[in-house]
Amino acid sequence: MTEFTGVAWHLVTCEYPPQVGGVSDYSLAVATGLAAAGQTVHVWCPRPDASARALRDESPLSSAPGPKPEARSPKPEVHADLDGWRRADLEGLSRMLDRFPSPRRLLVQWVPHGYGYKSMNVGFCLWLRSRHARQDSVDLMVHEPFVPFAARPWHQNVVALVHRVMTTIILSAADRVWVSTPAWGKALAPYAFGRHMDFSWAPVPSSVPTVQNVDGVRALRQKLLGSRRLLVGHFGTYGEPVAALLRPLVIGVADAVPDCSWHFVGTESDRFCRTLVGSTPRLEGRVQATGMLASRDLSLHLQACDVLVQPYPDGVTTRRGSVMAALEHGRPVVTTRGRLTEPMWNDLDAARLVPVDDVEAAVDAVRGLTSDQTERHRLGERAVAAYKERFDVCHTVDALLAS
Repeated sequence: MTEFTGVAWHLVTCEYPPQVGGVSDYSLAVATGLAAAGQTVHVWCPRPDASARALRDESPLSSAPGPKPEARSPKPEVHADLDGWRRADLEGLSRMLDRFPSPRRLLVQWVPHGYGYKSMNVGFCLWLRSRHARQDSVDLMVHEPFVPFAARPWHQNVVALVHRVMTTIILSAADRVWVSTPAWGKALAPYAFGRHMDFSWAPVPSSVPTVQNVDGVRALRQKLLGSRRLLVGHFGTYGEPVAALLRPLVIGVADAVPDCSWHFVGTESDRFCRTLVGSTPRLEGRVQATGMLASRDLSLHLQACDVLVQPYPDGVTTRRGSVMAALEHGRPVVTTRGRLTEPMWNDLDAARLVPVDDVEAAVDAVRGLTSDQTERHRLGERAVAAYKERFDVCHTVDALLAS
């Protein structure tokens, strides 16, 4: 059996390319960034199935930000050998990790529903604590902490309770905790039970590298616009919480800005578009969708939009990779201010913020931007600058290396 030497990062994640997903793309971005910084990186993840490999080829999230290919040496070494997160899988993972010299540094991507057992894999948490007991250094990156308690259905409260038990265990195993938004630090702190812990902020970066192709963007705009002048877009996966906010905005903007078309970008956008036209036939010819796209094409579609509208039910936060992609691409953004929105968004001036559920304010903001090309240009430049200053993956890599 081969024995490994030298200090290495061990990124443990519930998903990794070719698996499609936000945690997958974040893991790729960080692993690639650490490797580009000269670190030895090993990624431990489940074996992807054939459907995941096929989806990844067409996924709008198929690439993550990072150095150009010629700068990616050495690359992360990916060990996609796990069948899941059962006890036998974790014992096998321990044997593999033990081939590396101690101390080992584990960077664990945490979202409860990512590790199976109907999001209640207490065994994984206990395994992580056992690694800490064996002198492994554990960094925990929290993408989502736990589900809330609710009046109904009753079984969600069972899950919520188990999640909090899991949280207590994983925090006891962690040497450092990173959170995608400061709100998660506040939510997690009570479960440290008096133990002093720093919850360090690590914003989720864009997962869509910007493609420089002015002619390609121009040609795409001509194709998409037809006889109209402006293209208003949305980028996301069109889950119901966001879709419910988006539907009235689409109708309101279509009525308020007659010379615009709507362009829906990303996974499930075609389904959303069909459903919308079915319920509101007068939108026929005013809305279109990309469906799933390769990363290069996705970048061009984002750049083709004059304005992107990104509503979120809990408000825009730095855990939202879709808004980060909009900022990196220099798109003027209209988004929502909600209960989780970080105060710094007011100071950044990188997007137009409107209250959640205030359709009229959102429509007015979009109408104002579509009628003012100078302001669109200014806001787009500010978006790029804010992304580079605050959200690029290089900042996360620097923080990890300094910790």
